[in-house]
Amino acid sequence: MERLTLVRQGELNSFVKKKKEIPIKFCYVGVAWHKIATDPNYTLATREKSILEKSVKLIYPKIKNPINILHLGAGNGVEIPYVVDAIGLEKIGIYAIVDINKSMLNLAKSFALKKYSKLNIKSYFKDIEGEGIKDIAEELKRKGANRNLILLIANGVLFSNSKIVRFIRQSIKNEDRFFFTLELFKREKQKEIFDSYMIPAVLNLLSIGVKRAGFQPNYDKFSIKYDSKTQRMKQFFQINGEKFLVLSSYKPTNIEKIEKRLKKYGLKKEFLIENKKIHSCSGLFKI
Repeated sequence: MERLTLVRQGELNSFVKKKKEIPIKFCYVGVAWHKIATDPNYTLATREKSILEKSVKLIYPKIKNPINILHLGAGNGVEIPYVVDAIGLEKIGIYAIVDINKSMLNLAKSFALKKYSKLNIKSYFKDIEGEGIKDIAEELKRKGANRNLILLIANGVLFSNSKIVRFIRQSIKNEDRFFFTLELFKREKQKEIFDSYMIPAVLNLLSIGVKRAGFQPNYDKFSIKYDSKTQRMKQFFQINGEKFLVLSSYKPTNIEKIEKRLKKYGLKKEFLIENKKIHSCSGLFKI
């Protein structure tokens, strides 16, 4: 994903023109995401860490160990210590990190090993829209523990993709679990929520995709709206008077909607909690 071949560039241009969408995965190159995650103006990161720190501790009583961790969209790896400390280093078979960005994978792995030199960490440079989750899950069980904990932490973008949610479900067997954290959309918090996505660091990342699609980036042409029908926050870039979707993030208005959505995939909750103060939630689900 670091480079585009001419064939793939042609496919991208055709997709953009037909769908009026610039795929978000084409924005994730280099260390642009790391700059967002470490930007003090990105207040969403603070809320996400808060809900993670408080809720990840609830996982341990609900799982059997040893267990493998399958961390999807691991980014710069800042969440890894919360998970390792909550589960226990000695109880983790393999800690697998998956990301579409090789630079972020290297950064996350290096960060984790500096803190936990004995952590059995394995990185997967993979686009999980292509059914790769199930293959990784099966490999982890062959080489590590016989059960997996799949993580989707602070990743409303991946959660908004129904194909990925379906692949997660297909990867979950009897003793496996799925844990997530997510920001909820509250109308009274709309400005606070939208502001996190309009800081220069975020617009810079989105501009990478705009440029790769053959257009000239311009921060003034980005806009955001909340789609209550799909329960997604959507970010657009204006091109010749038309709005092209550049980011879709799943932000339901309440936790009941999450439970209802996951139930359609055959997933049952072990716990699903909301922190109303920071309009965020977390959940642990099984089949």
